[in-house]
Amino acid sequence: MGADCIFCRIVRGEIPSHRVGETARTLSVLDAFPAAVGHLLILSKDHHERLHEVPEETLAELGREAGRLSRALVEKLGAGAYNLIQNNGRDAGQQIGHVHFHLVPRSPGDGLLPFTSGARRDDAYYNELQKKLTL
Repeated sequence: MGADCIFCRIVRGEIPSHRVGETARTLSVLDAFPAAVGHLLILSKDHHERLHEVPEETLAELGREAGRLSRALVEKLGAGAYNLIQNNGRDAGQQIGHVHFHLVPRSPGDGLLPFTSGARRDDAYYNELQKKLTL
């Protein structure tokens, strides 16, 4: 774990948090600076800066927790919609270099900006990317 990483310190219990879930590899807490009522953070317990560095077992637990907690937002808070957000690197909006997911309840007119799509591209663009990214 990162000695100075705020999320590692939360995982270790050195910084108080409002915990809402925990597995062997994840910790879920209420966001200290919520964008909406019920805004949650799902943290990897181990320190990994970006998603592609996270072991498969941890990724699976992060996904299960996202599903479990999204159901809680719908069933317990009546969230009609929500965003699951995960940023990698400063250029993508990552403010803390520790893998985490934001689970943000949404409501009509809440003023939170949704993800917007760019312009449609030609087939050559998609064909080239498909070749590069197909595993």
